[in-house]
Amino acid sequence: MLSIEESYSIIEQLLPHDRVEQLPLSSCLGRILAQDVFADIDQPSFNKSAMDGYACRKEDLHAPLHVKGVIAAGTCINESLSSGDCYRIFTGAPVPEGANCVIKQEDTELSDNGNVIFTGSKSNDNICFQGEDCKIGEKVLTAGTVIGPQHLASLAGYGVNNPLVFQKASVVLICSGSELVEPTVKPSGPMIRNSNATQLLGQLTAIGAHVEYKGIVCDDREEIHDSIKSNINLYDFVIITGGASVGDFDFIPSVLTSLGAEIQISSLNIQPGKPLLLGKIDKTFIIGLSGNPVSSFLQTKLIVQPLILKKMGAKLFLPKIIQIPLHDDVSRKKGDRKLFLPAKINADGKAEVIKFNGSAHLLSLTSADGFIILNPGVNLIMKNELVQLVLFGA
Repeated sequence: MLSIEESYSIIEQLLPHDRVEQLPLSSCLGRILAQDVFADIDQPSFNKSAMDGYACRKEDLHAPLHVKGVIAAGTCINESLSSGDCYRIFTGAPVPEGANCVIKQEDTELSDNGNVIFTGSKSNDNICFQGEDCKIGEKVLTAGTVIGPQHLASLAGYGVNNPLVFQKASVVLICSGSELVEPTVKPSGPMIRNSNATQLLGQLTAIGAHVEYKGIVCDDREEIHDSIKSNINLYDFVIITGGASVGDFDFIPSVLTSLGAEIQISSLNIQPGKPLLLGKIDKTFIIGLSGNPVSSFLQTKLIVQPLILKKMGAKLFLPKIIQIPLHDDVSRKKGDRKLFLPAKINADGKAEVIKFNGSAHLLSLTSADGFIILNPGVNLIMKNELVQLVLFGA
């Protein structure tokens, strides 16, 4: 069994694929940047007023100021400011040459002849100076950034209208299990609905992968062999759920061996989610996941999503973990695996463990915000102690 940390060391060594494309900004949300981006202008590109008020010289504030004119955002004043003068100015407007502060409108009053009298005790500059946020030529975004709305704003602000991004990883998803029926079928007898496919489609689509679902295969070695073999080199990843353990009907390990796969992970030292296989055949990664929905969800969160994100060029790809106080004592019998328990963040800002009946307990995840972690050898965490919480996120 590999620890999570050992698995991450394998993932960290992977190189991103080299397939890139240029896309308009409107199509870039959630994509991974494949280029460093540098500022083509200073930001701000001129000395800009930070508020509504009057542009003037600090040394003139002791006396009434003559208003020479009005400067709105998007307008220019070519004249320099003379001693004793000021300009009415609005937020975002260029500060005239010679002015070294903008006094707030609330700190002024007008005299009978229309001059401005400063009524405050002192004034800050209230000027956003040219280049104070970023100077031309500085790096503003790094390759590997997963593009969010805030990154779209920076790309637009620096004129990168068609950035270079990594192409999506291609994933084929297969679910194995003679007991499975699709969600459209009401199960009878020993049959169960296939919830894994829908769950995994959501998890993988959320990180920007292109996923195709190929349906259910029975617990038959030849059928599983053919379903994996037929997709090698057609996709970056072949993911198959069920049959990854060591039971009589768990055929994935022997199938991967017969196909000549280079096995990198054969099981994980976690609970739930121990049966996980990661192999590689030519350029295709083959991933065998547990058939239990909570296990496969956790395996995908911890291993599959980071693996795919790394291959798609993401700089930050590991799941987000926070430190949070525990709502109540959590204990277990002696265990040598890293234990993950579904938990929610309650109104007090503490991690509250949710009733969990095991790795087939679908509803345990619906009100959870993540999984708390009990490390190997840790059998008790007391109320209000800090605990690690793996956030669900994407």
